[in-house]
Amino acid sequence: MRALRKWLAAQNLKGKRVLNLFSYTGTLGLAAEVAGAKEVWNVDISSGALATAAKFHVLDKSKHRFIKADIFDWLKNLPPKEMFDLIVVDPPQMTSQTAQIPVALKAYRQLYSLSLKHLSAKGMIVGACCTSRISRAKFKETVCPILMPPLQLLKSLEPEDDHPVGFPEGDYLKIMVFGY
Repeated sequence: MRALRKWLAAQNLKGKRVLNLFSYTGTLGLAAEVAGAKEVWNVDISSGALATAAKFHVLDKSKHRFIKADIFDWLKNLPPKEMFDLIVVDPPQMTSQTAQIPVALKAYRQLYSLSLKHLSAKGMIVGACCTSRISRAKFKETVCPILMPPLQLLKSLEPEDDHPVGFPEGDYLKIMVFGY
């Protein structure tokens, strides 16, 4: 995730609206703020994680909203007029059981379909998957048909040097950036 925080902080998000789904403690929201975002919505189901985010991972409180919600339900009810220039979709592990992979893939498809409806023109979606039972190829095969077109795959962040992958489940963190 360090590579994603670094990539986010290096983007020109001046004046942009950012939706940080599954924000947990808000480090990606902070990276977006550092990159110039004018508004960051941090959405997570954990009030404790959101409290930590608000306390430790915010430079300017006026730029952040903290929303406690089930992401799936919340996205379904988000008014269509709410559009964002960058949407980060970084859910926790969806399953550790091979038998549950089809359910997890269905959830990923739903997340990206719902998120795409709130992406502004020329926006970007960062897609992440930390479910070790879902391979990098399977994640790409699941998400790309939903986002492409209209988006293009701009970047895929590979495992970091200090996290060598010596077995398939070790390549658990997959991150792709899509945009217009």
